[in-house]
Amino acid sequence: MEMIEIIITQLIVFNLSYAVIKKISLFNLFLDDNFNKLQSFHKVVTPRVGGVLIFFSFIISVSIFLEITQFYYMIILFMIVNFILGTLDDIKIIVNPFVRLFLFFIFNILLIIFFDFNVKEFKVFFLDYLNTFYFFSILITFFCIFFIVNGSNLIDGFNGLLGIHILLILGLLAFISFEYIQEEFLTINLTLILAISIFLFFNIPNAKIFLGDGGSYLLGSYASILIINLYNQSVNISPFFFAIIIFYLFFEIFFSVFRKIFQKKNPFYPDRKHLHMLLYKYLQLSKIKFENYNFLTSIIINIFYSVLVFPSIFFYENNFLCKIYFIFLIIIYLLLYFYLNYTININEKKN
Repeated sequence: MEMIEIIITQLIVFNLSYAVIKKISLFNLFLDDNFNKLQSFHKVVTPRVGGVLIFFSFIISVSIFLEITQFYYMIILFMIVNFILGTLDDIKIIVNPFVRLFLFFIFNILLIIFFDFNVKEFKVFFLDYLNTFYFFSILITFFCIFFIVNGSNLIDGFNGLLGIHILLILGLLAFISFEYIQEEFLTINLTLILAISIFLFFNIPNAKIFLGDGGSYLLGSYASILIINLYNQSVNISPFFFAIIIFYLFFEIFFSVFRKIFQKKNPFYPDRKHLHMLLYKYLQLSKIKFENYNFLTSIIINIFYSVLVFPSIFFYENNFLCKIYFIFLIIIYLLLYFYLNYTININEKKN
């Protein structure tokens, strides 16, 4: 019965918030009408209010139906802080990526220290050695959050890509860690899943609203804190199993930074050379006829991710196998990336 009440509350809050935002003058601040920026793949002016709507529907539902424990207080505070940072970019108050990165660093470090929140171990010698020092422990935990949050922001931009991906991650986490979690966690997890699902109704196949940076920061924050907490609670789950689950988010930002440095580009500024962008271009150049290549790209990547990650649930307690499989996934990513890039370059030269 409570779950039906949560669903009804989510629907009311989400749609009411959208109606209110649409009526007030601030709505225009969220409009994405810059079709010339490198990461733009849309041709219609679209509001980046998805994150705001998910935020309100999630926070209000949690406040009504759940008793806020220390863990929920922590995860919600991380979400709020990073959601605000992302939203300030959406409404063009923070446009400098260096300023946003600096604020992201400061606030997340302060939250990590305040909650004494860190990854307990990595089962990798040099990381575990560094983790024994307080300063490095804080820094390593920050980078765990950083890669997931910014990886989420990096893949956002195609209809349904990040939303569906986060749903898959949350589903896998709930399934594999069922014995380590309490009923309250399942409720808060399902509450966010419902909010994302409602958003996807407006986002796919043709987007009426976008997540925006506020939305990608919000979802990335939740996923990162949840993964660290679940791992710290678990006894037998390999840390590399969690790395497998977030390998696409992690490696997308990790590879992007070093690729740009190698190409003598500024790693803080966008380009059109990310995996989902290459796949989009590849589909356009192919003989495949499809009305919306944007949405098709999101579906292909998330299906590919599901097929690759699913086998790992059969050996999630075996650290050695998980470590080997994680490396295997990285190799698959690189092979696919260079194949797409090479094929696109060849086709463009022919034309």
